[in-house]
Amino acid sequence: MWPLIEKVFKKYFTYLPWQMKYFLGKAGIGGIDLSIDRHFEYAFVISRLSTKKKGLLLEIGGSGSLLTPILVALGHQVIGYDLHPWSLIYPGYEHRVGDAQTMQLEDSTIDICVSISCIEHMENNRYGLQSGGSDKAVLKEIFRILKPGGFLIFSVPYGIAKSFSLHHVYDEQQIKELTKNFIECSREIYVPVSEKSLFHYRKGNENEAKLKRPWYRYSVIALEIQKPYELPKI
Repeated sequence: MWPLIEKVFKKYFTYLPWQMKYFLGKAGIGGIDLSIDRHFEYAFVISRLSTKKKGLLLEIGGSGSLLTPILVALGHQVIGYDLHPWSLIYPGYEHRVGDAQTMQLEDSTIDICVSISCIEHMENNRYGLQSGGSDKAVLKEIFRILKPGGFLIFSVPYGIAKSFSLHHVYDEQQIKELTKNFIECSREIYVPVSEKSLFHYRKGNENEAKLKRPWYRYSVIALEIQKPYELPKI
């Protein structure tokens, strides 16, 4: 039965709405020719972690993510923090339900924080925040719980700044403002392929990210930033 379903999806893939194409890509349906932003974002995270010592890793907004067990399999002790519960049982993983703006974690206790496609939703009610949210508040909280020299690896939509009901797209100035207390270590930008019949991403640059596209074909930036070892004196 399943081979027949895949055959039908492949045959009529061009005619499917973009939402279905995107979620088929997230589900990893075999045999369908597409590459979404997640393929690049997850690879970015894993490549950066390959150079880091194993430690206590916090994943924000990872409920249901395919990335979570990979983070544990790489040797990290992982705490997942999300507004939604998750019944995942995996050795080395602990799930906590809570708001990332006010995490119940001690100062300077986390070695690495990972947040993929989450921070851009903090200023709307997509994830059930009753009192409103703030991306800057989340970055401030991450800064608090990271050890000096600790890393944040995250991704957000990128290009021409604009706010939608479900997410926010950042421009370069807003990225700099958001991460001003950190040191940038590395970045990658992923841009949609232009052909309408395809749903693909590829590595690109800032100028390509600024090209005007439909709201659902936004570009993405992945960043690795570090909390300074010595904090500025107040």
